[in-house]
Amino acid sequence: MVEFDKMSFARAITAARHGREMSTRDLARHADISQAYVVALERALTAKDLSGPTPTVEVLARIATVLGIRPAHLFEQSLRRVGRHVLVIADDATQIDIAAIRRLAGGAVETWLSAGSPPEAEVHSLQLRRNQRARYERDVIEASLQSEMRRLQSVIGGHEVGLVFSEMSAVMSAVDDPEALIAFELRWAEVVSGAARQVGAHAAWNVCVYGIEALRSLPDPGSSVIQLVRSHDTVWSIEGLAGAQKVSVGSQGVRRVAKRLCPPDTSERSWRAQSQRIVSEALLAS
Repeated sequence: MVEFDKMSFARAITAARHGREMSTRDLARHADISQAYVVALERALTAKDLSGPTPTVEVLARIATVLGIRPAHLFEQSLRRVGRHVLVIADDATQIDIAAIRRLAGGAVETWLSAGSPPEAEVHSLQLRRNQRARYERDVIEASLQSEMRRLQSVIGGHEVGLVFSEMSAVMSAVDDPEALIAFELRWAEVVSGAARQVGAHAAWNVCVYGIEALRSLPDPGSSVIQLVRSHDTVWSIEGLAGAQKVSVGSQGVRRVAKRLCPPDTSERSWRAQSQRIVSEALLAS
């Protein structure tokens, strides 16, 4: 899936206008739009102001014609992939390596950031919980993410990036209210996209990794998984350890997770009805 990107459009028309040595007034006059409108469109060159207008197809075509660009080409230049918010539930969250995530993501994104994973080549680390408080403070995490993205602006500005948050299970075991972390997932995609956008980057992949044991330890693991599935675009269930992992995607992933939530003192047969309920409610809500 793709979406219109104001920043890419602003860069394209600004570069073409400069190449033709045109002022914003010249472009406005020839395209039969106001100079203020052209300025507002080009203000999206940086992430500081993306609140400006989105051009209609007719206006885009007129601007392209004036700038000597095929309208279809300008439109293509202004598209980007929609960012994906992925839920990964692994047999062992500590065994997740970023290389595996990159392969699952398709390899289109070259710049990856990671919070909680062991250091890897060409992967930049994010430090989100510098103070290990018992209470999970959403505003602190959000501010920390924004600070880390600003620190890496010279690396990620203008790029599509992938982010992997593999410390979810560790955080859940350390805070007094793990459900607060799960509830924050409802806004997490928006928070990550905003933090990337403020430095001129695009969060193409936002991957949240949980371990099955951490989820199983929650008071109501089935309801928590249903809520997590609701908060993400898709599910990857990862079976096995690094180097020999099998991945189930989407509905198959949800089914495997529901089955794996079976408590140690419960037989799979008696768990079957609960597993089916989790799957049906999770897939209905997603």
